[in-house]
Amino acid sequence: MVWGSLTRIGDSISLDVSMAPSIDTKPVFSVYEAGAGMESLRALVNKSAQKLLRKLYSQDLVVQVRVEGNRRIETDAIERAIRVKTGDVLRAGEIAKDVKNIYKMGYFDDIRVETETTPEGKTLIFHVTEKPTIRRISFSGNQVFDDEKMRENLSISTGSILNIFTLKSNIDQLESMYKEKNYHNVKITYAVHEQENNQADIEFIIEEGDKVKIDKITFEGNTTFSDKELLKLIKTSEKDSSPG
Repeated sequence: MVWGSLTRIGDSISLDVSMAPSIDTKPVFSVYEAGAGMESLRALVNKSAQKLLRKLYSQDLVVQVRVEGNRRIETDAIERAIRVKTGDVLRAGEIAKDVKNIYKMGYFDDIRVETETTPEGKTLIFHVTEKPTIRRISFSGNQVFDDEKMRENLSISTGSILNIFTLKSNIDQLESMYKEKNYHNVKITYAVHEQENNQADIEFIIEEGDKVKIDKITFEGNTTFSDKELLKLIKTSEKDSSPG
């Protein structure tokens, strides 16, 4: 059973609608909407009808969205990644998309979502755990390049957010340095040493391996260019393996 009233005072109108089941003892559910001018009546009726339908079909309404657990990353920045807004119907699929959007920011190790039930609807809470920041960067096992040269080829620095994908990218860059010096067997790994206050020290562990020496280069099947001309083209010479 549904009943209601329309009130008009000057240019302001309000709509009060109530709904109660006719066969059980569930409490009355009421909706109030207000607007300016009779031209807003259709919109008020639509809003009231949507709320009544949500209640009728037991659809939970989001009445508040909160972010908790962030310390360095601003709440506004996280909220911009969340598409679910106050007034939306609570849908698990949309929440899952928002969790993915927050992860894509690259600042968080873990994201949990919980809801709190209120008389008006559901409060949606995103609990985030931030990735640590880098406190210190060190190197071990490096002989060919000193620490300063190694740091010059990193895209991370102290104070950066610890991101595993970024670490792996930096390892590729360091290995490229070695390979340019003919250390093609170099292997570089990393270790994360957790510290207080959500910080971490990063250690790059280098196994340089032996320098690859080119004793001789030969060509087969070349008729247009001589061996000497081809050697000049690739900017390499025999015995090009002096130390350093």
